[in-house]
Amino acid sequence: MKKRKKKWVTPAALFAVLAVLLVAYEALAAANRKAEEKAAAEAAKSEEVEMIAEYDYSTAAALSYTVNGETLSFEKDNGTWYYTGDKKFPLNQDILESMAGAISSIGVTRSIDEGEAGDYGLDEPAYTITVKYSGDIQREYKIGDRNSFNGEYYFMTGSRIYMISDGLLSYFDYTLDDLLVTDSYPTDIETDYITSISVNTGEERYTIDDAEEISDLYTYVRQLNFASVADYYSENMAEEYGIDGTKGITVNYRRSVTSTAEDGTGTATRIDAVYSVYFGDTVSEEDGSVYYTVRGSDMVYTMSAGLYENIVGSAAEPLPEEEE
Repeated sequence: MKKRKKKWVTPAALFAVLAVLLVAYEALAAANRKAEEKAAAEAAKSEEVEMIAEYDYSTAAALSYTVNGETLSFEKDNGTWYYTGDKKFPLNQDILESMAGAISSIGVTRSIDEGEAGDYGLDEPAYTITVKYSGDIQREYKIGDRNSFNGEYYFMTGSRIYMISDGLLSYFDYTLDDLLVTDSYPTDIETDYITSISVNTGEERYTIDDAEEISDLYTYVRQLNFASVADYYSENMAEEYGIDGTKGITVNYRRSVTSTAEDGTGTATRIDAVYSVYFGDTVSEEDGSVYYTVRGSDMVYTMSAGLYENIVGSAAEPLPEEEE
């Protein structure tokens, strides 16, 4: 028998096969990259925000929103927002401006072309928002059910239904009480620069001018936080709450002011200042809390019986003198 000769694969052939494999690999990788780019583009396209409202929020003249059946309406006059139910209501201007800004620039994530408004909770919407702009332009928007899959909400304007992120809702998640602006405690009172504190109960008047006693009394005075509002506007505090200006606290202090010279350098000095709180009647015999207001304010608050007693007691019974 004749022996078969062994066939050896030459290096040139191996390189040729390798080249073919590399070409095939590059083609496959390129195809995969194109597929990934297409998928990413489609995903990005689906997440694009379509602007359906772009108005100058500064031209908003009226705004109302209904949440869970309660409607709050506001109007703007000479740059100031008012509650239409009572123009004397001290309204938080910053929140109303934020509302106007949010509802004047609306982006939706997708359009819904199937079903009726009732299918998405838009026949009885959780939120109904109406905004009116100068030039007699008015728009109404409704926010319905939440989509449990993506967390977005169904949104309607006119007859068109969209989906919108939950960001818009936070701007209108306020009750009327949430929009109330109260007085705030002065930020320029420094304990070291209080010269005296006087407390008048109507029967007795106490004046504290010792530094240690001032610090002790001021600890209680500083606890007035204006959280308990009894009335946001009182035309006759003396008659309604017994606040006639004869009883209260007076803090005398020196506040810092800075004057600027022509060369731009600033010089800090201190000037005399006064902060006054006036007491009224007790709210009820049961809890003993007391009405009070701040000088110059139309608002009336209540302080607890405990705080009132601490203020008066600390003034009436100052720290005992140290024995030598």
